[in-house]
Amino acid sequence: MALFLCRSSLIYLGINMAVDYPAHLRLAIQQGKKRTISKTFMNTSPLDGLMYSQRLTDQAPVIWDFNLIFNSADAADFSDWLLNDTDSGNEAVNMPIKTEQGIVIHEVRFIDIPQPREVGDTWRYSCSVQAAAIVRPEDVEVLSDLAIAGYTELDMSLIDQAINEGWPEA
Repeated sequence: MALFLCRSSLIYLGINMAVDYPAHLRLAIQQGKKRTISKTFMNTSPLDGLMYSQRLTDQAPVIWDFNLIFNSADAADFSDWLLNDTDSGNEAVNMPIKTEQGIVIHEVRFIDIPQPREVGDTWRYSCSVQAAAIVRPEDVEVLSDLAIAGYTELDMSLIDQAINEGWPEA
């Protein structure tokens, strides 16, 4: 007997599967992307003696603020994907994000609905996403698989240069 469950049934059962970021859409620009990590400790200065640290938690959520820049056709695809596949940004998303280890897939949630802004012939979506933690692959094979996935360092560098040097700022 086969059992088929739809996405809403899985969510009802407590099984939430993240939606993949569309492979044909441009990733977040590199320059100007900001990452913020929550504090996991507190420093205390006593009246006398050295300062000491106290751990608050082991969990350190991370927030990235960035822009997604698209031409009109890709902006329409992104808007449709955001509305239909992610329930207006309410679903978790598997998004490739560049970190010190290279481009790594993080499961993120949009903090707010990305708002589009037209700049010349492009559309810019200001986004803030939150992940439970920074994913740091330690296995060399994982890092090589990410490179094989098509998101090369050179490609990202060329795209980043074209976006930040070739297009006027708003």
